[in-house]
Amino acid sequence: MTKMGSIAGDSPRKVDIRNIDDGPGGPYCMSFNFDPGPLADAIRRAGLINSPVLKENGQDKFDVVAGYRRIHAMKLLGWNKIPCRIVSGLPPLKCLLLNLYDNLSVRTFNDVEKAMILNRLLTWVSKEELFKVYMPLLGLPSHEPVLKYYLRIESEPDEDIRKAIADGVVCTRAARMLLEMDGHVKSRLCDLIQSLKFNTNYQIQLIELLIDISHKEKRSIPDIIDSPGLKDIIASDRMNNPQKINAILGTLRSRRFPRLVQAEERFKQMVCRLDLPEGVSIRRPPFFEAPGYRMEVFFENGKELERKIEHLLHEKNLATLRDPWEKIPHA
Repeated sequence: MTKMGSIAGDSPRKVDIRNIDDGPGGPYCMSFNFDPGPLADAIRRAGLINSPVLKENGQDKFDVVAGYRRIHAMKLLGWNKIPCRIVSGLPPLKCLLLNLYDNLSVRTFNDVEKAMILNRLLTWVSKEELFKVYMPLLGLPSHEPVLKYYLRIESEPDEDIRKAIADGVVCTRAARMLLEMDGHVKSRLCDLIQSLKFNTNYQIQLIELLIDISHKEKRSIPDIIDSPGLKDIIASDRMNNPQKINAILGTLRSRRFPRLVQAEERFKQMVCRLDLPEGVSIRRPPFFEAPGYRMEVFFENGKELERKIEHLLHEKNLATLRDPWEKIPHA
């Protein structure tokens, strides 16, 4: 045995599965939200190729150092005793690194697992070492806000939110915003995002609009979600999810920016009244913030361009095109 400890013996030792502490809160665990079924099927077909590694924890039980998923797969298979290699005298950091590099060689980590790893490492290494060595190893930028975000994931008590983050259902930016909210609020938002399958951009729009409306109207986000207009859209059986998402965001935009939405609709109506040639479009600046508008003309040759220009010169309704704000009274 070396001074740093060793894995005892050349042959695995059979350990009663009841004596193994295999909860997700174990000191070396870095697995979250996985399906043991495929691994169990592989073990059933080919046998156990690589034995788990355990360490005695001084309570007549063993902590899992490496092989957490294998142990759960064997539990699923109904094994009572598992052949394991037993760590003898290996310091906690060495055990943690043994598991980390064992996993890195065969799979990628989800964001919750990265949070688990960083939180456990921070017990034994400095922040400087975490930034220099381990965050790059996990594919993360070595910045304080990034570390704080992942430590916040690890301390999140809501299992459903952690699962949504692990599965990538909630994007990183949306997750950062959710984790800053109160428990009931983030739970309602996470449920809405998951149930309707908002994509990344729409997740951000949804959260930002709800936060702005909440401040503006001094109402809670759950109250806004439960308001008649939105509640009816969410419960509708006449719309599919993409239609519901567009309707929800449209309703929220009208509520947050009523004059802007009126201006957009007015401009759309003015353009629709024009008899524009095919291949000619008129575009407005985003939010009407920049002066002027843009006309785009698609043509294949000079004669076609000449015909389209001639058509536009005789379009009398062009004179009615004006700034849509002109006839919209201030709120």
